[in-house]
Amino acid sequence: MSTLTSKVRAQIIQQQTEKLHCALLNSISHDLKTPLVSIIGTLSALLDSRSKLDLQQKNELLKTARGESERLNCIVNNLLDMTRTESGVLRISKKPCDLRDFLEPVLNS
Repeated sequence: MSTLTSKVRAQIIQQQTEKLHCALLNSISHDLKTPLVSIIGTLSALLDSRSKLDLQQKNELLKTARGESERLNCIVNNLLDMTRTESGVLRISKKPCDLRDFLEPVLNS
């Protein structure tokens, strides 16, 4: 009977793992897609020959594209760090920090 219980537990754990994996992939896909859509839209507006944007508007669009590119780069770097951490290549060191330094960029985005 304990073997059956172990098999049921293993199946439940496997199902939960698959659900978490799917949720993580959906979240990552969304996080990657959002800045990409913004970058593509911004660059499309800049390349549109019918566009009547003045220099200031073009500069604002370029700043937006750069900001979203930096955001995308940060997301990819975080994913790479997660992979390195899981594989043991990168070790996490714990030290005190000011939460405002962490939360401010999150709130600004």
